[in-house]
Amino acid sequence: MPAAEKPVTRKPLPKQNRVAKAKTPKVDIITPEISTTIGTYGVDIEPLSVLPKDGLDAFVSRNVRPLAQHMDAYDRKRGILGTINHGMAIKKLENAYRDKLEESKTDETAVAKPATLRVMMGGREFGRVSTFQEASEKWSKARDQMGVGARDVPPIELFDADGKVVAHIAYNGRVFKLKEHIDRLYYSAKAILLEIPMTHAQMMKATVETIRANKLRDCYIRLIVTRGVGTLGLNPRSCKKPSVIIIAGKIQVYPAELYARGMDIVTVPTVRNLHSAVNPAIKSLNYLNNILAKIEANNAGVEEAVMLNAEGFVSECTADNLFIIKNGEVLTPPNSAGALYGITRQTVIDLAEAAGLKVSEPNLTRYDLFNADECFLTGTGAEIMPVVKIDGRVIGTGKPGPLTRELVEKYHALTKVSGEPIYK
Repeated sequence: MPAAEKPVTRKPLPKQNRVAKAKTPKVDIITPEISTTIGTYGVDIEPLSVLPKDGLDAFVSRNVRPLAQHMDAYDRKRGILGTINHGMAIKKLENAYRDKLEESKTDETAVAKPATLRVMMGGREFGRVSTFQEASEKWSKARDQMGVGARDVPPIELFDADGKVVAHIAYNGRVFKLKEHIDRLYYSAKAILLEIPMTHAQMMKATVETIRANKLRDCYIRLIVTRGVGTLGLNPRSCKKPSVIIIAGKIQVYPAELYARGMDIVTVPTVRNLHSAVNPAIKSLNYLNNILAKIEANNAGVEEAVMLNAEGFVSECTADNLFIIKNGEVLTPPNSAGALYGITRQTVIDLAEAAGLKVSEPNLTRYDLFNADECFLTGTGAEIMPVVKIDGRVIGTGKPGPLTRELVEKYHALTKVSGEPIYK
């Protein structure tokens, strides 16, 4: 039996390198097209065009797998074993290519253009290349320059429920209500004792830079903070360094035609989380409560569902806040009933009050919903969605109401002129 290889002992990093590295927050920028990062310290692959169907396997075999093997061999020589799941990253890239090919239905005679490969490490860009061989060489040099070793390299992460998530939306080159969304992120993080490794200003800047890097003007942004890399188990103390991930892309929450004719929704058996258990005010990665309700909505053949709290009062929908209008008054469940502190919810309240409408936040029952003159939902991705039927009961005239349409117009007008500029 051959003797087992002894891992090479890595010399300690120079003090100045450790300090410089600690100052750079780790943010993974993920493009909305075909993209993947091979390892948290790795190569971000941004293909400029899709590959022909018959060339995919050959392409992966010839280019992608050798790059992963190169990275793996490099790590093993330096005693960094099992720190990056290269196989998982490669599979992710293969699947991304396959999905894109199915979408585009590229014919077999199409010519594959070179991809742009951006070599990223420790939050820094070390250049862009056009071949995997060049990427391998630049990756090795970057790794040596950064002095990355076994203690510094986290594996591909699996995101669990113990983390924060926030969604933003950009219109016409501006991020709408960016500060308010970031504020809520930090409030939620404080509630679960998760210390975000970036300042409020850095987080806002990183969000805008992610959108700019993706060359987007109108988009949906999802910002995720996890406790980071740790051992198996439930103890958050094993995760020493939180991770920040920002994703910018397109989203269509509901079919476009529903905004014109209105949506049917139902009430589902799954109740909203208790404040004494998982507080609904904390916007976290734990969406299981909402997802179970969403499944029930799907089974009922509708897009959304009303969730009640344990006392039987209306809380919110699976992904949106809920409003009704009765005798010219705008009513929405209070946060104490389990409603999220929605940014769009508050925006609509402000718009309604500015228009001279009375707004209140009483406890509501299904009876109140059934007998409303108008009803609508609000959310970052959903914006304002009219509701025309609840549990088979027609709301008002069965069409989006006049005050709902007025608030939609005011909301759209505000998004055209308000927000953090992306391109200055």
